[in-house]
Amino acid sequence: MKYYIGIDLGGTNIAAGIVDKTGKIIAKDSVPTLNTRPIEAIMLDMTKLCKTLLDKSQMDINKIEAVGIGCPGTVDNKNGIISYSNNIPMKNVPMRKFMEKQLNISVNLENDANAAALGEYTANGHNASSYILITLGTGIGGGAVINSKIYRGFNGVGIEPGHMTLINGGERCTCGKHGCWETYGSVTALINQTKLKMTDNPDSLMHKISGKFGEVNGRVAFEAAKAGDKAGLEVVEKYTEYVADGITSVINIFEPEILVIGGGISKEGEYQKYKNIEIICNDNDTKVVQRMMGYAKRLQNKEFCKQMEDLIQVGLRRYQDKFGRKQVTEGPFVLYEKYSRRDISLLMNCGRDLSSIMYGMKRIGDDVFIFVTYHKAGAKNDELQYAEGKPGLCGCIYGQQIFRWDSQIGKGPESS
Repeated sequence: MKYYIGIDLGGTNIAAGIVDKTGKIIAKDSVPTLNTRPIEAIMLDMTKLCKTLLDKSQMDINKIEAVGIGCPGTVDNKNGIISYSNNIPMKNVPMRKFMEKQLNISVNLENDANAAALGEYTANGHNASSYILITLGTGIGGGAVINSKIYRGFNGVGIEPGHMTLINGGERCTCGKHGCWETYGSVTALINQTKLKMTDNPDSLMHKISGKFGEVNGRVAFEAAKAGDKAGLEVVEKYTEYVADGITSVINIFEPEILVIGGGISKEGEYQKYKNIEIICNDNDTKVVQRMMGYAKRLQNKEFCKQMEDLIQVGLRRYQDKFGRKQVTEGPFVLYEKYSRRDISLLMNCGRDLSSIMYGMKRIGDDVFIFVTYHKAGAKNDELQYAEGKPGLCGCIYGQQIFRWDSQIGKGPESS
C-alpha cells in the first residue's frame, strides 16, 4: 500500500501526518513554526518533521508516494512557488524545489485553505455542488469547491475572504489595506482585542487565566466568559459578531450549499449552546431527584463528551438506515417499507408517542391512517378474515381502486 505525507504550514504550528490512500491517519506530530525566522529554517523543520513521522511509524521513505503541503498566502502550485504570504513572511519562495531536494520525493503545494476545503469536501461534502471552507487562525483563509473542483479564479489564487473589507477605513491589515475582515475576525485579532480589554479591566479574570496559560492566546477570553467574567464575555460577543459579519458576506456572494468553519478557535463557541442547560436525574439509592452539574461543565470531561457524540452518531445512523432512502412518494414514508406505530408518530411530528392509541383509524392533521392486520393463516379461499379479539383490522384490495375494510367489532357508522 502507498502512503502520503500531508503538511499544514501554519502561522503558529507546523502540523504533519502520514495517511494511507483511504485517508486513515497512521502517524501525526507538530512543532512550533516560530514564523519570524528565515523561511529556510522553517522548511528544514518541515523536512525534520517528515523524518520524525517516518521513524514513529517505522516506515521506509520509499513507501511514501508524495508529500502535499498546505501553505498560507498566494501559492503558484503549477511552479511550486509561494508567491506571497504576509502571516509567514514569504515572497517568491521555491518551496517545492527545496523540499524535493531534501526528501527526494514528489512534492505538491496548495493554498492551505484550498487544501482544507478540498479535504473536507472529499470526506464530508456529500456531493454538494458548492462548498466553502473558512479557516480562522493567525489570519483568515478560505477555499471554495465548485462542481468538485477547487475554484482558483482568473489568476489562480482562489478566494481570499480574509482580505475583503469589513470596516471601511478600519485598522491596518498586514496586507497593507485597512479594515480587512482578518484584522477583526482572526485569532490574532482576538488576542489583540483581549489584550486591550485586559488593559481597561485590571480586575478581569482574564489576567489570571492568561497567567495560567503563560501568555494571552485565543482561549483566554472564552475561558473567562465561561467562568462568567463580564469583560471576557464582552470580548467574545464582539469577536463572534465580527466573524458572523464576514461569514454573512461570504454567503451572500457565493450562496454555497455547504459552508464549514475550521480552525481551533471555531470550537470555542460550543459551550454557549449548553451553558444554561442542567441535567436532572433520579438518584436510585435515595429516590431523590438531584440537580447535576451543568451540561457545559460535564462536556469538558472528554469521556462524557465522547459518549454523547457516540450516542448522537448511533441515533443518526439508525435514522439514516431506516428513513434515509430517497422517497418514491410524497411525504415522509417510503412505499413498501415496514413502520411501527411509534415510527409513524415520529415521522408525523406528533410531539409524543401515540403508538398505544394508534390503531383502527387514526387522523393526524389532514392525514387519515388505516391500520390493517393481515391474518393469512386463518383465511379461506384467499380472502382475508377479521380476527376475533384482535385490535387490528382486516382488509383486502379489489381491483385497483377498492379497498375493503372491516371495522372492529362493536363499531358502527356513528363511530369516528
